[in-house]
Amino acid sequence: MKIEIAEFLGKNRHSSLISILLRGLALYYLVLLSLTFANAYLQGGNFILAPDHVFFLFFSMVIILEKGGEFLLSVSKYFILFFSFYGMRGMADNLNPYVNFTLPIRFDEIVFGQASVTGFLQQNLAFLAPHVDTLAILTYSTHFFIPFLFGFLLWVSSRKSYEPYFISLVFTIYLGLVTFLLVPVAPPWMAADRGLIELSHLTLVTSVEYGFAALPSIYFFFNANPVAAFPSLHFAFPLLAAYFSYRAFGRKGLLALIYPALMAFSLVYLGEHYVFDLLGGVAYAGAGIFCSGYVTRAYEHSLLSRIYELL
Repeated sequence: MKIEIAEFLGKNRHSSLISILLRGLALYYLVLLSLTFANAYLQGGNFILAPDHVFFLFFSMVIILEKGGEFLLSVSKYFILFFSFYGMRGMADNLNPYVNFTLPIRFDEIVFGQASVTGFLQQNLAFLAPHVDTLAILTYSTHFFIPFLFGFLLWVSSRKSYEPYFISLVFTIYLGLVTFLLVPVAPPWMAADRGLIELSHLTLVTSVEYGFAALPSIYFFFNANPVAAFPSLHFAFPLLAAYFSYRAFGRKGLLALIYPALMAFSLVYLGEHYVFDLLGGVAYAGAGIFCSGYVTRAYEHSLLSRIYELL
């Protein structure tokens, strides 16, 4: 007999002191997070959320709404896969010392006639720098949490699109991980440090200048990979969100295309990625969608699926 774990947890949660304790802790977390952001705003600063903040934020909300067990069972596996990816991504640059600096620069020169589209944007938008910088940093910082925020939205409003969306994300990031290992590519800011291109703005410097900081997070315990520019997963994630927004919400979902457009501009303007990397993000997002569809269809017609339905 199949045991509905979420239902089991739900029934026992209602009948014990643990229910009150969990809701109290959830409410405490929500209040604490709200006060942290309010304090940062009043002091003229801005805090950036990380994936684990989003997970606990929504886990707290669904606990209060009495759907904590269901949420945990359906979402936690994807968060585990994501944090596994972050850990392995941080090690990938230690396994291959041969970093490609010139390929994306040559691409910019051939296609756009510029050694760096980033340098061109920064030079020609210098008169708007404070405003453009703030917009770009705000947009860029959302890549930490928007994929998970959108996933939660689908979990609440469109379960039919929720699983394919997260499966697409998983395929995209792990295909990207293989590429980071085999073909490490340096971003524009690193090329600028080597004197290969000229830039006036760098993301880290600009972030500090405008008061952006990150809340303490498990995410930041993982080592970053500075030579994981291609493909741009920062751009692939918004593309996946826009695609599944259209699938889930129809024409209204097309408004989500604004987000990848802003992200593309921000990534290039801040020197995080070349246009070459963005095109890679498009290709890998498409591959993730294709793999998700193939795996989903294969599972639906598999013997394993039929056995599971009989349990």
